[in-house]
Amino acid sequence: MGGSDPVEQTPGWLRAPRTEGALLGAVAIACLVPFVGKPIHLDDPLFVWTARQILKAPLDFYGFDVNWHGFTDVMANANKNPPLTAFYLAAAAALFGFSEVALHLAMLIPALAAVLGSWALARRLCSHPALAALAMLAMPAFLVSATTLMADVVLLACWVWSLFLWWSGLEDGRPARLVAAGGIVGLAILAKFVAVALLPLLMAVTWARERRVDARWLAFAVPVGMFGAYLAFMSGRYGIDLRETVAGYAFDSRTSSGANLFRSLAVAAFFAGGSFLSVVAYAPLLWRGRRGAAWLAISVVGGVVLGSVAGLPVGLNLVSLHAIVFAAGALALGALLVGECRHASRGDAALLVLWIGGIAIFTVALNWTINARSLLPAAPAVAIVLVRALEREPGVRLEGWRVGAPLAICLGVSLWVAWGDTRLATEARDAARLLAPAGERVDDTAGSLWFEGAWGFQYYMEERGVPKVDAMGSLLRAGDRVVVPLNNTNQWIPPVGVAELVEELRRPTGGLVASQSRAHGAGFYSDRYGPLPFVIGVEPVEVYQVYVLGATLRLRGHVRE
Repeated sequence: MGGSDPVEQTPGWLRAPRTEGALLGAVAIACLVPFVGKPIHLDDPLFVWTARQILKAPLDFYGFDVNWHGFTDVMANANKNPPLTAFYLAAAAALFGFSEVALHLAMLIPALAAVLGSWALARRLCSHPALAALAMLAMPAFLVSATTLMADVVLLACWVWSLFLWWSGLEDGRPARLVAAGGIVGLAILAKFVAVALLPLLMAVTWARERRVDARWLAFAVPVGMFGAYLAFMSGRYGIDLRETVAGYAFDSRTSSGANLFRSLAVAAFFAGGSFLSVVAYAPLLWRGRRGAAWLAISVVGGVVLGSVAGLPVGLNLVSLHAIVFAAGALALGALLVGECRHASRGDAALLVLWIGGIAIFTVALNWTINARSLLPAAPAVAIVLVRALEREPGVRLEGWRVGAPLAICLGVSLWVAWGDTRLATEARDAARLLAPAGERVDDTAGSLWFEGAWGFQYYMEERGVPKVDAMGSLLRAGDRVVVPLNNTNQWIPPVGVAELVEELRRPTGGLVASQSRAHGAGFYSDRYGPLPFVIGVEPVEVYQVYVLGATLRLRGHVRE
């Protein structure tokens, strides 16, 4: 256990595990239920389309074509994620249908499992596990991700429960738990490939704790076998070597973005500080007096320097203020990890440091982009490290407003960001309905309507029967119209002289927060849209341009974003 004894002033019935877990679950559900009506957003369509295919042909889950990157391709190439989340959505949809509400309600279960799994693991690693679980719940990385239909929270739930079972299996001498943990690691890999990192993490902490290799290590054969079977299935069924496909996509994306190491480190620092906002919220309890003044001064300088490296505008403005706050969070997190390293000879500290360090390396060096979702697997570890540091700090009593105020501020900000992201998703759906009203001409004759872009906008445009431009073969006739959403991806702007811009719709999203906006430097889902995970206090405006073709145009390929 790390830190001090549980607070004695807390009533015993509140400290009872079942009551504490039930209260945590109730808080998590209360935070997420308001978002169950969120429209399909970002990469959600890939999972929903795959779920539909699973209900038709479960063993041919990627056996259909999709135009996602601007050209038609088989889904096995377009979707870089394994199918576990899609299978889960398919099971839910088989019972309750494919409405947004039904799917989001189903995703409450893995979100709840992630919170309770973090709490269960924290019970082994600190004295205030409920605080650790709430600190994780209140982080924007978790709360916003839990309002989507993507694989991130499913991965997180598998991640924390596999670690809990493995750690408790080692502590309690129960090999069956190690085997169960290995099975859940396999499921985590089938949710997102980054879960492969669990294998070296578990091996390292097992060695640090036991200092020997024995029969218990055979439990690693379970996830390795599951992963190998999936690779073999994909190779045999679709002729795809996923090791090359996924690695190649990440490399190509990194290369095309032109990112360098210094900018990547600066952006990763901003994303860590903003995604794990609980750290900066509780930092004033850790650094007071002169230490607090030094922390603030270094944060201001760090925010300016990192902002310059990341390409943010220099000056006193709202974006710079966010950069300073996020830099303060990154600095505080670094200090917390240094504090844990002093105890790295113990297995629990080694687990936490290696866990966070591994995700940091993946985010900066291996993932196709830097985003809050890639950092999410480290959120429970960050929360536990934070609570352990608070427990060690002399004079800090984790009770009353000292605990509640930072948590309430952080949760309020995260809910605000989640609401802004929901407004962005809603705007894409509403724009599709406005631009393609019922009865709109969408056949292959002259005067048809086409669209560019992806994400939720694509989902709702195709739902209304509007075809997406295929850069490798679409035939656009004179008089055809093409809708281009500017705050999107894989757009193709019709060339000057061939098409005329006839309309530009500018639609505010509302919410006074940007989660994905080039105009405001916010890129929660990809740093290509901005070096900050979110910006509060701005009014994003979504812009849709409508072009009319003046001549027939046969597309033979174009440079995509």
